[in-house]
Amino acid sequence: MIGLWVVCVQSVLKWVSDGSVRRTMYLASLRTAPLQANLPILQSLIDARHRLAQVLGFPSFAHYSISSKMAQTPERAKELLHTLWLKTKAQAERELKRLQAVGFASICVWCVDVVC
Repeated sequence: MIGLWVVCVQSVLKWVSDGSVRRTMYLASLRTAPLQANLPILQSLIDARHRLAQVLGFPSFAHYSISSKMAQTPERAKELLHTLWLKTKAQAERELKRLQAVGFASICVWCVDVVC
């Protein structure tokens, strides 16, 4: 049943030209489970991951998770993202201006499939 819901949402976001319909569907897809009911579960998972990282000798789960990857530390990952942002910001601004020139006043999450 959930698989069908996901396909339905993706289809609407991709093929429906009416932005208000796409927005409504996108927002409805975010409300498929009550957020308040999931918060204690999410918090227990966060706490367990933090305890695991500390047992393994890392200050946080982020440090543990990234230690075997190219960036090796959260600080280096943040530095990489900042560098990428600096190098791509001007191009992104040019592309946004081009989209605005053809009628897109703003780009929203529910517009991405239609624009791309």
